[in-house]
Amino acid sequence: MTNKEKLIYHILLENPMLSQEEIAYRANMSRSSVSVHISNLMSKGIIVGRSYVVQDTGYIVILGESIVEINGMLSVESNKETIDISVKGSGMTISQNFHQENITSHLITTVPNSFFGTLVQNWCSSIGIDLKYSYFSKEDYNNLCMSLDREGDYHQVIHDNKAMDALPINHLLNQDRLLRDSSLILIGSYFNIKATEYALERYSDKKIMLSFYEGFDNEKMILLMEKANVVHCSIEVLKKVSLVDTHESSVFKEMKKLLNTKTVLVCVNDSNRLFIMSHDYKEMFEFKSHIKEKEAFDHISSGIAMSIIKKYDYEQMAFLALKNIEY
Repeated sequence: MTNKEKLIYHILLENPMLSQEEIAYRANMSRSSVSVHISNLMSKGIIVGRSYVVQDTGYIVILGESIVEINGMLSVESNKETIDISVKGSGMTISQNFHQENITSHLITTVPNSFFGTLVQNWCSSIGIDLKYSYFSKEDYNNLCMSLDREGDYHQVIHDNKAMDALPINHLLNQDRLLRDSSLILIGSYFNIKATEYALERYSDKKIMLSFYEGFDNEKMILLMEKANVVHCSIEVLKKVSLVDTHESSVFKEMKKLLNTKTVLVCVNDSNRLFIMSHDYKEMFEFKSHIKEKEAFDHISSGIAMSIIKKYDYEQMAFLALKNIEY
């Protein structure tokens, strides 16, 4: 869908019986433009009836980080230096993946009142990510990650995202209806810890997916994991929680230990495997691939969330989780 088609789509989700004149008024378009967009939505199978009955598969709310990454690279062989500036973070990566798959999602992140906040807004605008539910801070907080890279190896990384820490709980309370009506709440890596605890407690009756790349203290991680329906974590998080080694039998044992009656635990380990395990699944599902873990983590989170929405089985989940990763 184009951005204008998406706007009309969401208007019709709220009230499928609106006239074209009413839609035009709400969308700030001409009636003739609305007519064209509705025809396009019908040809795409998104509107499936004359009364504008829409095919609604639900939507995902992403609570995730947005950050400006500045990467300085030095090639020893050519002695050339380059600097790359990009907008990244769990919230950004996951939102972009959903957008590309035409899955409705809404991002809640912090946009600071700074040059870096402007970069985030411009980038989201350029690819169609809507920030209307995000928190726009009046403060000039940092949301920045700087790294020095020599021949593909990180020598130094400075991660400073005070903007994310500044997200107030009250902002989530203001978005209560959005969160309450979602099909899935996905909490990405590095999200505000207090906001994470709040969401897990308030929406305990909802399906919540928790994504850990690097964790908090061990006791805190275990408490959070127990409250989520789906946990996606790295092998490093398992090591911190239970001092597990990378041997497959140990991974299996520790994953099983952390499971309760509602939790699915998904883990990427250092041996390029994706493990998926559930309380109703007797063995781990293992999908072998060449995974670059740090680059792949948020892509895999996206695929798992999409699979939950689409009600895929574990094998389909693995393929979709790995779909956007460069091997």
